[in-house]
Amino acid sequence: GHAQITSQSFYHRRIALEGVVAEKPGFVYIYLSNESDSPLPVFFDDMKVTLTESAVVQQDSYYPYGLTFNSNRRAYGYKNSFLFNSGSEYNEDPGYYETFYRQYDPALGRFNSVD
Repeated sequence: GHAQITSQSFYHRRIALEGVVAEKPGFVYIYLSNESDSPLPVFFDDMKVTLTESAVVQQDSYYPYGLTFNSNRRAYGYKNSFLFNSGSEYNEDPGYYETFYRQYDPALGRFNSVD
């Protein structure tokens, strides 16, 4: 059998993981369980998970004609389609910048149609 548990036999221990840094974007899975063979009861009080986001919202690097490389964006930020040229909106499906009258291809560095 188990030894008799008295109020004097309880002790508190704080278990904390601080300063954990995510190396890449993704999901964090946290498992909390009190499965133990110990006769002492286990309590989880004040369980907290805090996300501290970077001050940088979006960072893009460009080749000379507008093709992006080395881009970083917050996982839960708003999508910004105005990238290389502030007057042109980037359309991801064909990979063109939509200008006022025509489309600009940043991989080729030229427009795809005449005016």
